[in-house]
Amino acid sequence: MKPYNHTRQADAAEIKQLLYTFGVTQSVTSDLKRVRPILEDHIDHLLDGFYDKVMADSDMSQVFQNNNNSHLRAKAMQKSHWLDWVFAAKFDAQYLARCKRIGRIHQEHKILPVYYLFGYQFVSQAVKDLIFSACDDPKQAHRLAQSVEKAIFLDINLAISIYCTEVSASWRRTSQYDQLTDILNRRGITEKLSAMVPATGGYNGTTACIGLLDIDFFKNINDNYGHDTGDQVLKFVAKLITSNFRNEDIVGRWGGEEFLILMPDIRVADAIQVFQRFLTTLESSTIKCNGQSISITASIGVSELSDHASSLDGTLRRADKALYQAKDAGRNQVMTSQQSTDQERTKVIGHALRFKT
Repeated sequence: MKPYNHTRQADAAEIKQLLYTFGVTQSVTSDLKRVRPILEDHIDHLLDGFYDKVMADSDMSQVFQNNNNSHLRAKAMQKSHWLDWVFAAKFDAQYLARCKRIGRIHQEHKILPVYYLFGYQFVSQAVKDLIFSACDDPKQAHRLAQSVEKAIFLDINLAISIYCTEVSASWRRTSQYDQLTDILNRRGITEKLSAMVPATGGYNGTTACIGLLDIDFFKNINDNYGHDTGDQVLKFVAKLITSNFRNEDIVGRWGGEEFLILMPDIRVADAIQVFQRFLTTLESSTIKCNGQSISITASIGVSELSDHASSLDGTLRRADKALYQAKDAGRNQVMTSQQSTDQERTKVIGHALRFKT
């Protein structure tokens, strides 16, 4: 038995609503199937004319040239789209999934919607001309042309809608991900944390731990080897973090050479072991830049989240304080917020005793 596919079920419901919205009824789909043999005899000539016009545009010509003259692949994809899907009236979940895939490709190659409008107008007029040439009955030709317009109107609206959705998703990813390391940036990870831990406090789960990791002596790496090498170190550490933590853990670049790791559903004692193992892995790893091997260590401050946590900001402050205590204690180690507090108490008591004597 095939597993239940939520995405396909959602696509099927969506395309059903779209067909209703754009008036693509059963009679329209029957008309499209009648038009298909007429189009099939002329599709290559039609697409040649269309792409001749497209390639005459300097911007589009450059797009295709930058992608190994991909207009030939685009032409083949377009032919299949018209013959095997639109004019075969195969408006199903697979059709919608295919449109979404094409939309992603268009967005990646920056093919703007204005070219969609031109393309669909060109195809629509060309197909209607073919219909009126092939049909002896003007009323039948008019009805078929109207059905073609409905199908093409559906297709173009779907194409533009998908393109805009992909652009929006791309912008959102750009705003949430660090371009250098390709992991969440401060904004992205803050949004993830805020969704899990309301501003009023209280973690929405059993218990979790936040670790703030800071690369030791990173300024020296930049000063001695250059900022390009520093960038390579940041990318190396980011990749090592993502490959050594669980899929459910949230990893991001908090700023500069500092990274944040949120580990859901874990006690602080277990989290400390995981972080310590990571520091051992990091210390035993070397990165080679310009023929030189660079050893890297880091310090980590850990704070626990629970259902009685005061606030997210408070938890982050405790982790940050623990991180600085780890630096003060000699670096290349893990320090918890509780250990940090205990050290502060020891210092205060020691100072009080010295003052008393």
